[in-house]
Amino acid sequence: MSQIVKTPLASLVKSRTISSISKLHFNTNGYPFVTMLTKDSKAQNLYFGIKSSQVIGGNYGEGDTIIKELINADIVQTENAQGEIRYKLSLPGESNYSSETEMMNAFGLEIETPVDFDMSLFVSQFEGKPSIVAGV
Repeated sequence: MSQIVKTPLASLVKSRTISSISKLHFNTNGYPFVTMLTKDSKAQNLYFGIKSSQVIGGNYGEGDTIIKELINADIVQTENAQGEIRYKLSLPGESNYSSETEMMNAFGLEIETPVDFDMSLFVSQFEGKPSIVAGV
C-alpha cells in the first residue's frame, strides 16, 4: 500500500460504527491493544502502531481505561508483508504541527470519514467473539 489510509476514531464513534472500547490489554508479547465492539456486539482487537504502543505501554497497565488517550486517535489501514490488510491505532505524535483531527476538534468542525478509507472492509473484520464480549 503506497499511501496512508486512515480515519479518525472519533468519526467511527460518531457514526456508531464503534459502540464500545475495552480497557487496555496486552498480548503475550507485550503489545498493547483494545477490543472494539459494534452495536451488534461484533468484536475486533486493534493494536497500536509502533510509536503509539510505546506511549501506551509505557504509561498504562493491563485493565487501565485509556479512552482519554484515544480522543484524537486515528485508525490506520496497513498492509503486512504477506499483503494482508490490518488496522492499527495511531495516537497523535510529538510534532510541531496539529493533526487534522486535533484541528477539527479544536474548531468544533464535523469529522467525516475520508472517502479513501474503506469502511465496509474495516467493518467486515469484526466478528462475534463471545469470550471477548463477555470480558468487556
